[in-house]
Order: sequence, then C-alpha cells, then structure tokens
Amino acid sequence: MFATGVGEASAATATATEGLRELYRPSRDVVTARRDGRCVLLDLERTRYWGLDETGTRIWDLLVEGLPFDRLIDRLAEEYGEERERLEADARRFVDILHATGLVVPA
Repeated sequence: MFATGVGEASAATATATEGLRELYRPSRDVVTARRDGRCVLLDLERTRYWGLDETGTRIWDLLVEGLPFDRLIDRLAEEYGEERERLEADARRFVDILHATGLVVPA
C-alpha cells in the first residue's frame, strides 16, 4: 500500500473535480437527425455516421444543452433512478468515445 500526503490528496481531488466539470459541445462537422426518439449523428468531415440508442440520445441532448459532466450525471440519476457511480462510469465511457471520434469537442 502507498500512503498519500495531504497535498497529494488535495491535488487528486482537484483533478477529479475538474474532470466532473468538463464541458463538451458537438463538433461543427456533426449533423444530427432524429427518428423514433433516437439520434443519428453524421460526421461530415470523416463521412461516417453513428446511431445512438435512447440513453445515448439523452446524453447527447444534455451535452447539446451545455451541461457540464457533473450536472449531466445528476440529471441522468434523477431521470433513470440508477446509481450515480454506475451512471458516471457508463457516461464517461460514452463521452470519451464521442470525444475520441471527434463528435464532441471541449467547449
């Protein structure tokens, strides 16, 4: 086991908090269409499209609203009644994929 000093713990907490306050917006190259309550994202730059399920569509909508990641998680927890930790992990993976593929960019 490793011991963490007070300064290190504070730095780690600040980094985690900053990660939760992240704010993303759709890339300018992405066009959105809806069908049956779901989004289809078309990346004009890479000429690829992505279909989102209902949960992915909800996360997309919250990103479009301009919610920072922590508020996005709060909203999902309210709407879905799931554990915040699980929602946070799942949403983090999804947003990381959106970012890695260029569908969202830091705001």
